[in-house]
Amino acid sequence: MYTSGEDVLDFRLNFTVTKKKRAGFLNMSTYNQETVILDNVRGRLESGTLTAILGASGCGKTTLLAALSQRLRGGTLSGQIRFNGEVIDRTRMTKMSGFLPQSDVILDGITVREHFYFMIEFKLPNITRMEKQHLIQKSLRKFSLNGDTKLINLSGGEKRRLSLATELLTKPQVLFIDECTSGLDSFSALSVIHTLRDLAGFHNELKLSSPSTSRIVLLSIHQPTSDIFHLFTNIILMNAGRVVFHGTADEAKTLFDSMNKICPTRYNPAEFYVNTISDPRQCLEIVNYVTSKKKEKIYEDYEEEFDEFCTSSSSEMSLDNEKDERLSWLCQCKVIAHRSILNFVRYPNHYLIELLILFIFSLVIMSVYSNISLDSESSVQDIKGFLIILATEILFTFVYAVFTLVYVELPLLRKETGNRLYSLSAYYVTIVLLMIPRIITETFMYAAIIYFATDIGSDFMIFLSIAFSIMLAGLCSMAYGFFLSGIFSSFFVGIELSGIVDLVLLLVSGMYTNVKFVPLLKYISFFFYANETVSIIFWSQVDKLKCHPNPEIQCFANGTEVLESMGFGTTEFDIYKDYLYQFILTVVLHVFAFLGVRRNVRRSGFY
Repeated sequence: MYTSGEDVLDFRLNFTVTKKKRAGFLNMSTYNQETVILDNVRGRLESGTLTAILGASGCGKTTLLAALSQRLRGGTLSGQIRFNGEVIDRTRMTKMSGFLPQSDVILDGITVREHFYFMIEFKLPNITRMEKQHLIQKSLRKFSLNGDTKLINLSGGEKRRLSLATELLTKPQVLFIDECTSGLDSFSALSVIHTLRDLAGFHNELKLSSPSTSRIVLLSIHQPTSDIFHLFTNIILMNAGRVVFHGTADEAKTLFDSMNKICPTRYNPAEFYVNTISDPRQCLEIVNYVTSKKKEKIYEDYEEEFDEFCTSSSSEMSLDNEKDERLSWLCQCKVIAHRSILNFVRYPNHYLIELLILFIFSLVIMSVYSNISLDSESSVQDIKGFLIILATEILFTFVYAVFTLVYVELPLLRKETGNRLYSLSAYYVTIVLLMIPRIITETFMYAAIIYFATDIGSDFMIFLSIAFSIMLAGLCSMAYGFFLSGIFSSFFVGIELSGIVDLVLLLVSGMYTNVKFVPLLKYISFFFYANETVSIIFWSQVDKLKCHPNPEIQCFANGTEVLESMGFGTTEFDIYKDYLYQFILTVVLHVFAFLGVRRNVRRSGFY
């Protein structure tokens, strides 16, 4: 029962997922198959306790943690989760709890101190600068972390302590931890469990800590050592989505001994219990025994106790009145931008490699087209090819730079938006704005190297106009990259299928055919806008062309005739029209891209 000053998390949950299965001749027909992941899982967690969920792989440990912490996506979750008698929804649970997933998802380039600074900016924006510095120093000291170490250089144990310290910045009342010792050596694992035991506020086997310092700690663990097992105040044994046992280690020993299932001397109790309940026959025997004898807390008059607890009004909590301390939208953008820029400055190797590749690529193109001129008899065909390469090739760089970036940052994005550190819109707008300087810089560098290396590249104003047109197409290609990352949930599937989309966009761009034959489709291709605007800018200032001596080869008197032969516009108005249409296409792509990225972020919970 709930007592004043003691926090209690009470739950009763079922979780099922529905998957489509194929059947019939050549698997032509489909049907929905419902799978039970959590089967009437019930329990009670109290502050000042360290509770471990034990069970074989696939028994539902992580799913239970995700369900309790309200991080599940998809499927059907039924039942109730109550904290001190009040129903907890996702928003409230996020505010009052911390969640550590199995993998530590962090930025590589920033330092530990900077990581704490940004997390405090997101989580505790209203405290003073002095308080922030004090909290950073306290966290570094308490968890034995070096503030000047880059996150990429941290060991597995240090990353785990960093993630734990990050969740504790807001002093959560409930802490959920998935596979807390995964990837750690025995010493580091034992150290982490000791830390969690202290955080729960359990000392000397008695609840001596005050309510303000005690909390509920629930973790899942796969194969704890004997030393670690004896540090748990309570254990939950799970098999096939059901709770087989919930109680203390001593109660577990009493239960198994009473059923003549005695753990051998010098044998790991955790391993013995998990192996025993993994046998379906023995598991059913234990469940039936517990139910009939009512030996275990979770079954002892549970229905009456649960209903009485749920209707209790003695709770002193006022979750409805909790203030949301999230940063304003603009401040979120500012902090995200600051962190991204700092991470880029500290870890620029990837971008420098991309710049080097772009530079080499520019030199290769320059070497091929360096001798073209308007005086050549084959000048028209040569310059057509040159302008196409100049206008379109760099756009692929922007598309797949963005496409890769989104998938690389998706785990971090899913984690931080799931924890309500910032909104997805703030992240999206910030990343788009940060990409713009890169597009401008790379476009002008690329265009300058290629354009001025040829005999036709002498007019600086024409160069600026061409580079500006390519830059606008680059901004549109960036939106297209975000769009691809939104419509494809898998990176590798996206890479494979995006090539087909790219081919369609190239076919209607005027590169391979006259755009008169694709009067509508061309407007969805940023390659077309780049190709047409660059062509108009160059050819409109060519008043006279030299004809080939062979009369069978088509002769163009001036640049206007060249443009007409390709189906392009011939006036300055056509350029501005393309700019307007391209702007509209960019906005539309960004809207659908944002919706797609949001769908991918919400597709599954972060756990």
